[in-house]
Amino acid sequence: MVACCGLTASHDPRIETYLSRTGYSGGGGTNVAEIAKTLFNMTFSTLDEEQRQKVITTQELSQTWENKHHLVPPAVYSRRCTKETLDLSPHLPLPCNECLTVYKSRAFKNAIRRQKPSAKNYIHTNHRFRPKVLGEIYALSVGTKELIEEQSKKSPFVRYALGVLQGKYDDKVFEGLTKAMLIRNEKEENGIGLQNFKYSPAYDEFMNIMRITSPSAYRVLREWFPARTSESFR
Repeated sequence: MVACCGLTASHDPRIETYLSRTGYSGGGGTNVAEIAKTLFNMTFSTLDEEQRQKVITTQELSQTWENKHHLVPPAVYSRRCTKETLDLSPHLPLPCNECLTVYKSRAFKNAIRRQKPSAKNYIHTNHRFRPKVLGEIYALSVGTKELIEEQSKKSPFVRYALGVLQGKYDDKVFEGLTKAMLIRNEKEENGIGLQNFKYSPAYDEFMNIMRITSPSAYRVLREWFPARTSESFR
């Protein structure tokens, strides 16, 4: 006997798609609408926050499978997994009977049948399926905590950065200025000058136009923003 391998992509390729599509911890539970009617004889949408939490807890406890995103490979296990199965080496071991029962269930087949949505549609994922605590732990570990905090989302700098990543902005001159400012500050922190630094073509052209139009204005600009010397344009 060996440890049960659960349901993985080697058993059905759609399982990999399913696990990459959802961040939820499991599935196969009773519908929240049914639980709300049973517990409170009300629709889920009309419940107050405390009642909703009771329904959600009941629903999660009724789930028939668990999603193990952190395993290698990622796998789905029955809540009633027997923890072991027959060793069929040299072939991969089959999941235990309880996990196979989950695989054959209508709920699981419906779950793995859905296609992975486009990246822009992930923002519409129900907040209940985006565990806040796990998100904050992950953000701390990869150094992005400041980007996901609510107060940071009000910052014009964070909003601009997110807009660039989403393809909302395409201002090559401003992009070149931003890049030049960042690199200048990084070099100053390391005690390095801007010698031989190559500015982006759009930003460099804009600054050259400013130099030709008004040499005195260009000198003022260079006091605030990174740019080439007038002599280097010749």
